[in-house]
Formats: sequence, structure tokens, C-alpha cells
Amino acid sequence: MEPMKAYVKNFMVSNIANALKGLGASPIAIMGAPALGDETGHQRLEILARLGSTHAKIVTIELICKDEYLEEEKDTVTGKGGVV
Repeated sequence: MEPMKAYVKNFMVSNIANALKGLGASPIAIMGAPALGDETGHQRLEILARLGSTHAKIVTIELICKDEYLEEEKDTVTGKGGVV
């Protein structure tokens, strides 16, 4: 089992969470991430750049993946616009 953390735009979280639940991923933790002005670090700016936006409202999705499903769950997140 391996932890996975994904960053997604706040309006995409429902689609991605439902897709992960459809794969049998459970439990899933969904948390609001600090806005851009609240946490100024290189990692935060890199995540926003990879999401292709300066949109500061992003959400963190954290879950524990079974090894055999890890790649499928990563592909689901990235295929729907998230960053793993």
C-alpha cells in the first residue's frame, strides 16, 4: 500500500473523487489547500503551473492505494486534470 496525494482545481474535485470511488479507492481525504498568498513556496507555484493556471483555489486529495491499483488511480487523477 502506498499513499497518494493529488492537487486539483476546486471545481474538479467531485468528478475526480467520484471516479476514484468508482475504482474502489477508499478511504479518501479531501482538504482545501492554502491559497497562493497564504503559502508562498516553490512547490506550491510549481503545482499551480502544472495545473496550467494561476487559479489559487486548489484542493488536496489524499488516499492510500493498494499497490496493484496505484497506476490506475494516478491515471484517473491526471486524466481528469489533476496533478499527482
